[in-house]
Amino acid sequence: MFCQIKPTAWITAGLSLCYCAAAQGKVGDAWEFSAGSLLRHEDNLFRSTSGNESNEQIVSAFAAVSGEQSISRQNLKLDARFSDHRYQHYDYLDYTAWEAEAAWDWLATSRLQGVLGADYNESINSFADFSGTEQNIRTRRRYYLDADWRVAGRWKLLAGGAHYQQENSSLYRVEGDYQSDSLELGVGYEAPSGSHLSISLRKTDGDYANRVISTTDRVDSGFEQTLAEMRFLWIFSGKSKVRGSLGYVEREHYHYGERDYQGAIGGLSLDYQWTGSTSLSAAIEQSLASYQSSPATDIDKILGGGAFYNSSYYRRRLVSIGPLWRYSAKVSLHARWRYEERDYEGGLLTGPPAREDRLQTLVLGGDWSPASYVLISAALQREKRASNQANADFNSDNATLSLTFTF
Repeated sequence: MFCQIKPTAWITAGLSLCYCAAAQGKVGDAWEFSAGSLLRHEDNLFRSTSGNESNEQIVSAFAAVSGEQSISRQNLKLDARFSDHRYQHYDYLDYTAWEAEAAWDWLATSRLQGVLGADYNESINSFADFSGTEQNIRTRRRYYLDADWRVAGRWKLLAGGAHYQQENSSLYRVEGDYQSDSLELGVGYEAPSGSHLSISLRKTDGDYANRVISTTDRVDSGFEQTLAEMRFLWIFSGKSKVRGSLGYVEREHYHYGERDYQGAIGGLSLDYQWTGSTSLSAAIEQSLASYQSSPATDIDKILGGGAFYNSSYYRRRLVSIGPLWRYSAKVSLHARWRYEERDYEGGLLTGPPAREDRLQTLVLGGDWSPASYVLISAALQREKRASNQANADFNSDNATLSLTFTF
């Protein structure tokens, strides 16, 4: 049975998709179908300083399937989601997107096991990072194989490899199209409580696509990256657990050493079950990410009085905290406060100060499940960015309302 949704039937799309899922029925106890609609209002869609003329309403329809199937000692998992997004005023931004993840949890022996999987994701760029009003759809693909071999007691040898691809629908230099191959080796320990610790070394080779090497832009054709990292999960009790990582990353480019960067990265997150109905999550993080601008473009923006990046990468520091209150089995409320600092470094121009951004985000939301197969969600979000660069500040408020059916 096939379902068709007319382009104008956005409000009833969720019900239509839901009917199709119900008609097909379940494929097993571990499988479920979901479908629904989401309405989002943005008062500053393009995250501009003035915010003028960028009020927008976006209506989305989505359908998803997820589940797992055991076959002998193997386990197969699948999550797939299709969504269609329509803009009321800026309809040139309309797009459809797929998200999917498939994984095979394989078991060769009682001591040797791992995961073979693939991820696929399509999404529109946030205008907070992608300046301007042009549509840019980013596609990400990842294929990976992980294995662990229990060599003695609770000690394991770890190995893994991955292939990653990133593509942009428009020319976007600061995070351009590229593909990479990585190999990781390490050692780990797992305690009887479920807590575990691992130390690993990952080598990555990356190649940028659609780039012409020139002394004017000084954007490189590829890079090599090394990451040494420790990761851990510490389960204090049934009420709390802490995840963390600490590492050192070094990236070297093929032609332009001034684009290279290195430094410490890491993070720490806490999940705490305060009472039976309330919980709290919190996190801190520091990371480094490539963000390559063109000197010629930067000069144009400086002369025009606009914002510019003048960077090869940025250093990000983040802290977040969020409580959750389950009022009843059907109603829950949640909040999230997030503060992020971005310092853009490795600039190729001398003279202009390095860009510094400070972004705060506050989200208040709630869920109501009037029946086991229905979920109604609503949220309010406020974003505020302060920057030392001209025309990079913004304030943004948005509201979302969604209806989801699950079978």
